[in-house]
Order: sequence, then structure tokens, then C-alpha cells
Amino acid sequence: MFLFIRLVIITIRALWAGRNHDPHMPISQTFHVLPTDIDSNIHLSNSRYPAFIDLVRVKFLIRSGLLREARQLGAMPVLGSAYTRFRRELKP
Repeated sequence: MFLFIRLVIITIRALWAGRNHDPHMPISQTFHVLPTDIDSNIHLSNSRYPAFIDLVRVKFLIRSGLLREARQLGAMPVLGSAYTRFRRELKP
């Protein structure tokens, strides 16, 4: 449920910011680790990383205008593969 709320918030903020992002430039997003995101070892659950990446991907598609272009063509962006490298542990 909280992931859906984060999606709504990111979508609203991306729409509010407008379509002025260059698709060739990186984009970032800051998240806070909530108690609903941690597992029994008091770490951020590994399933949350790809979920957060999906939220940032939606933000990128909206900000760059690629989502609107794809929808006009009757297409939907699809992720072919993903690789996650864990740099450090995220604590609550």
C-alpha cells in the first residue's frame, strides 16, 4: 500500500515539475526507509530495491516526455532486464 502512495506522490511531483528533463542525463530520487520496508533482520528488504527503481523509472518517463510519446504510438515502455549492485546497507 505504501508503495502505491509513493507512486502517486512521485507521479504528481513529476507532472508538477513539467517535461523539461533531458533523457540522456541521469535522474535521482531520495527515499526514506520506512518500517514497512524492512525485513526481520532490520534491513531494507531486497524486494524493495527494484520497486524503488521502478518508481524512479516512472518519474523519468514522465519528466522526459517519453511516456506521452509512447502512449500516442500505442506502446508501453518495457524493462528488458535489470542489474542491482548493493553498495551498502540501508538502515531505518
